[in-house]
Amino acid sequence: MSEALGSVTTGNPEQVAQPAGDDTWAAALGDKAGEYRDLVAAKGWKGPADALASYKSLEGLLGANRVVVPGKDAKPEEWDALWNKLGRPEKPDAYQFNKPDDASGYDDGFLGWARGAFHQAGLTGRQAAALHDAYLGWFGEQTRAQQTAQAEAMKAAGVLTGDAYSTALRDSFGDKSEETVALAARAAKAIGLDQAKMSAIESAVGSIEMIRLLGEIGGRMSEDRLAAATGTGVNPADEIKTLEADEAFMKAYLDGGHVGHQAAVEKLTSLYGRMR
Repeated sequence: MSEALGSVTTGNPEQVAQPAGDDTWAAALGDKAGEYRDLVAAKGWKGPADALASYKSLEGLLGANRVVVPGKDAKPEEWDALWNKLGRPEKPDAYQFNKPDDASGYDDGFLGWARGAFHQAGLTGRQAAALHDAYLGWFGEQTRAQQTAQAEAMKAAGVLTGDAYSTALRDSFGDKSEETVALAARAAKAIGLDQAKMSAIESAVGSIEMIRLLGEIGGRMSEDRLAAATGTGVNPADEIKTLEADEAFMKAYLDGGHVGHQAAVEKLTSLYGRMR
């Protein structure tokens, strides 16, 4: 009968219930043997030597790079130790960022701020570089979108640039384009229009209409200047010399198509008549 039962031993039931190795663990752990009974059984440890071997293997897997996450009440220096362990540079200046191909608008002030903020947040060099590049990409998209919207708004308002401006000038003023632009510039300077005011006028009425209006003002200013009374004791000969030295006057006088040509001719004719 005993041979048929194999390793099962008759007698005391408590002796039958004892698994292999229990005596070893009972001797090693004493009163704690029951607390760790399920863990020992699950791991299959036959004795303390097996548990120590398992722990040694685990420590080898973790190695020296294992980290401990600070608790909720941890001090700043504890977090600093963690960030440094995870790969944060020692100092903010150690972050390496790639500037965009077109760095003309790249703000070095932003670069300094980003390094300080990224370091304080505990970012590694790779994380900081990725965030830096992602921000530049987003900022570039926003800038291009704004430029496109501004260009469309300017076009809708009749504000022209480049080839479109040159073509519109030729279509509007023909071979008088350069002359009209020169008169417009003279008028703008005379009445004190700075770039901001010019841009405001251009946005309100459009590029060509602004040139037209200022060109007319410049032309009338030339006519008024040429037709100004001179009977105030000024020597006609001296005034003729002055006018002949005036490049703008002589251009008007010699160019039959100039808007101030007739006034210039009348002016000189009058002065020569007074010399008789």
